[in-house]
Amino acid sequence: FGIAVFLVGALLVEALNIQREVALAPGQSLTIGRDSFHLDGVAHHEGPNYTSDRGTVRLLRDDRLVATLHPEKRAYASGG
Repeated sequence: FGIAVFLVGALLVEALNIQREVALAPGQSLTIGRDSFHLDGVAHHEGPNYTSDRGTVRLLRDDRLVATLHPEKRAYASGG
């Protein structure tokens, strides 16, 4: 019975999951429900053993700032 409950729960989570990738240019925004994501820009950074492109994204809910996010894509110099 426990395995059946686990499988039903896992299948429901996967079936109800919604994921989408959206490309934004600096200055553009995306609104999902009450939340708005504004891409302010992307900057190149050099770390001790990596280089990265780091974005600045403002998250607004009902036009009030909730958080400033800094997503980052890294490329490491070592490790193939």
